[in-house]
Amino acid sequence: MAFRFQNPRILATALLCGGLLASSAFCEDTEEKVTEAQLPAAVKATLVQKANGAVLSDFEKETEHGKTVYTAEIPGKDPGTVIEFKVAEDGTFIGQKTEKQDADDKNGKDDEKK
Repeated sequence: MAFRFQNPRILATALLCGGLLASSAFCEDTEEKVTEAQLPAAVKATLVQKANGAVLSDFEKETEHGKTVYTAEIPGKDPGTVIEFKVAEDGTFIGQKTEKQDADDKNGKDDEKK
């Protein structure tokens, strides 16, 4: 015997609550802006070495699959691009990728101020 909602409002409320729970603290991946001073020493050392003299910016602390990682960016070789470095909490280099710089980043605006 299948369960059936008698009132469509109850179904809508249940779906809304389920969606809110999925997008709240129960989600596994999170990110937050941090300052360079807040980076663990091992992370900072790896980022400085990988940046090879370029100015690091846009530091973030993220939780991915239950593990803490840090990211930072340097200007890319091509105009309008950045290179993002990803480093584990213990300073292990995870990888890098080149991506287009966000329009808001070019204008000096923080993503959270959209």
